[in-house]
Amino acid sequence: MIFLEKDRKIDKSALNVASNRLVRIQPAIQLAFGTKEFIPEKYAANLCNLSLSTFRKEFGEVMNISFPKFSLRYRVKKSIHNAG
Repeated sequence: MIFLEKDRKIDKSALNVASNRLVRIQPAIQLAFGTKEFIPEKYAANLCNLSLSTFRKEFGEVMNISFPKFSLRYRVKKSIHNAG
């Protein structure tokens, strides 16, 4: 939860950058949620129309985790949930 002070200014440009990055990596997130299969990071980057290095940087900055770890954790959690 974010508490804003009355006189505190929000850096709208930083919010726009984060929002734009989230929009750019959204196809990879949706792909990870939509499949049980391993997703190569290069495939996810191509799906987002980003170079691999840009994808890695932006995904890590937005999600605070690498794409391979993100997709693996989701697959493992989904597997455990479906098994139980």
